[in-house]
Amino acid sequence: MLHDPTGFLAASNSSVLRASGSYEPRASASLGRRSRSWLTMAAMAVAWVGAPHCASGAEASPRTAVSPAAAASVPTAASLPAAALPPAVTALPASAEGTGSLHFHLDRLSMLDLSLTDVRESGEPDERLYPMEGPLWTFSLTGRNGASWVHDGGFSIRDLALGDELRFRPFHLEQDALTGELELVGEDDRARLQLDHARVLQGAASVDPHTVRILGFDLRISRASALLLQRPELEDALIGTGQWVAQSIGEANSPTLGSPHPDRNDTAPLEDEQASGCITDAKLAELYQLESFGRIGSFPTGEIGLSMTTTICNIGDCSLPWFAPMNEAHPGVVMHLYRLADGRFEQIGLSGVKHGYFPLGVDGCGNHCTDLPNDLGIGCQDTYGASSNADRTWLAPRDEWSGYYGTWECTGSHFADGEPDCTRRHGGAGHDPVEHRLRVRDADLADASADYYVEAMYIVAEDVDRFDNYGYRPTTFVRTGDDYVFSLGGGFSALEGPALGAWDAEIRTGTFPGEGRLLLGYTVTDIGGGAYAYEYALLNLDSDLAVKSFRVPVGSGPIDDIGFHDPNGDELDDWNATLVGNELVWETASNPVRWGHLYNFRFVSTEPGAPGTISCGSFVGNSTATIDALVPGGVSSVSSPSAEFSFQLRPNPMSTESRIGFTLQETNQVDLEIYDSAGRQVRRLLIGSRPPGTHEVEWDGTDDRGVALGSGVYYCRLKAGSETAVRTIRRVR
Repeated sequence: MLHDPTGFLAASNSSVLRASGSYEPRASASLGRRSRSWLTMAAMAVAWVGAPHCASGAEASPRTAVSPAAAASVPTAASLPAAALPPAVTALPASAEGTGSLHFHLDRLSMLDLSLTDVRESGEPDERLYPMEGPLWTFSLTGRNGASWVHDGGFSIRDLALGDELRFRPFHLEQDALTGELELVGEDDRARLQLDHARVLQGAASVDPHTVRILGFDLRISRASALLLQRPELEDALIGTGQWVAQSIGEANSPTLGSPHPDRNDTAPLEDEQASGCITDAKLAELYQLESFGRIGSFPTGEIGLSMTTTICNIGDCSLPWFAPMNEAHPGVVMHLYRLADGRFEQIGLSGVKHGYFPLGVDGCGNHCTDLPNDLGIGCQDTYGASSNADRTWLAPRDEWSGYYGTWECTGSHFADGEPDCTRRHGGAGHDPVEHRLRVRDADLADASADYYVEAMYIVAEDVDRFDNYGYRPTTFVRTGDDYVFSLGGGFSALEGPALGAWDAEIRTGTFPGEGRLLLGYTVTDIGGGAYAYEYALLNLDSDLAVKSFRVPVGSGPIDDIGFHDPNGDELDDWNATLVGNELVWETASNPVRWGHLYNFRFVSTEPGAPGTISCGSFVGNSTATIDALVPGGVSSVSSPSAEFSFQLRPNPMSTESRIGFTLQETNQVDLEIYDSAGRQVRRLLIGSRPPGTHEVEWDGTDDRGVALGSGVYYCRLKAGSETAVRTIRRVR
């Protein structure tokens, strides 16, 4: 793991394709998400190409007619040979009765030119089901047929243009004999909906050993169903979510083992269950399946509400408490979207906090997972699907959470409807289609030449490393009418650290002592005519104090083109900028940089950049964080750190070799390394003590084994004393 305690993690991929739509089936051994055998993968393989990346007015590719023979040729889970399930997979009980509740994303169905029709419910919601955003439809489990749970009632999914239907009247829940994956199967065996991320829980993870739960899944259209509708582009389309709770027939409940409804259990984990002095460290490991869940307004003046699938890994040696609200002992997750265009890295979308409510602990973090009923065990990972992260039953405002301490206050919260207690009154109703979700304006997605990055961050109490709570990935998309289809490319893994690392800029840190950290990215560009453009991006990594002022020494030359950007798009609360002596000062009375937010400050000066100090004043209290950066004329209000250095690479891009030069103010321990775009160290060029003065090291484009590396983006990280800097270098062969 590449870890940089100074605030920058060089695990970035700035080389983003500008065309999207190319599809590759996903496969993983992790049980926290959909995994497929090689046989199923071969049967499901399909290729399709979409429209150019983010082209203005781009529409979806036309539908391709599919013959009934082609649709019939798709193997189903039931046709696969029987085999023992993987050890970590729980099989559906041989005999059970209960109910399943489904929620269909009606806005998404409409965007896909589909509709939900002929719904025939056959049961009442079980009180043991977790709350979900409505509307909900409930169906009774009536028995078992071979490897399936059979249900009364049903529904249909209709194509509004062609009139074709997927009929699930009745339907059954089928488990794959090889992988343990689950599908809903309709009247026609080819009418199938996949339960992505689903896991059968029975025993400790379900609290009651006789109660079976299936929860946390995304409901997606299978390839066979897409072909039946003659719309192959619908394969893997997200249309809903749901959960099941059932009782093994003939086995009574055992209430002495715990509450059958874990989110009503208000007992926090006992201190003696944890090892004394253990280390809490959670990492955002995976980020994928960015989806649109609704909008307000129409393109190009509206807003969309997004969500994504996220996976957390417990890489520490403490289990992580994971009780549902209104218990305060659980993590949260937030989501962001960024745009990189014309040398400016800007945040263009934020979500509220998704509250954790139940951990589905499985292996996948490099160590054996010990699953616990109300904790994420050591070595365990947990995946929340895009539907779960979009469910307003569990989404709430950020201002109830401490970014620095990683804690939530239930008293007077959104879930308590503002009342001064911890009683839950507010569920998932009463919200417009984008509220609390990752909301993004159409206008901010209109630049076809821009690169876009999606980011998530887990909020975990007492976590020792906030940087690996963050993770990001580049994303591309096409617009289809009022909807967007996003692609994050192949794989699942997130690039570690804040998305600010994707910007080819100098990045430095500042702190409010004992109250959190800030990251500052900056560039100084010679724009000709004796003028220099200064661009600063300030990320509040985790401080609850927030930032209300940003002060830059600007020397004595003229200042022009002063600019500001924040993600809310409201010009009425933009920060005011004034010249105070030789400082350019931005200030606000009501719109501070809160944790997880990134604001931009920019101007043009006639003076070139030189080392100086920028000051950030806190919104809460009277604290100041200082950050060393290049400023016009090089004015500094505090003494320079002993490890101050300059750092350059020439040529860049490189073909056969590049010279890496750096200058030290005094003797320091130096570490110079090269990383690839996935964050893996590929070459250590230098380690050891170096005296004051200028030094130069050559890199010939090879790794530590002497093997020539391919073309692409690499990162050169120089650490001298307590200071670290990273430069992007592009290799062209």
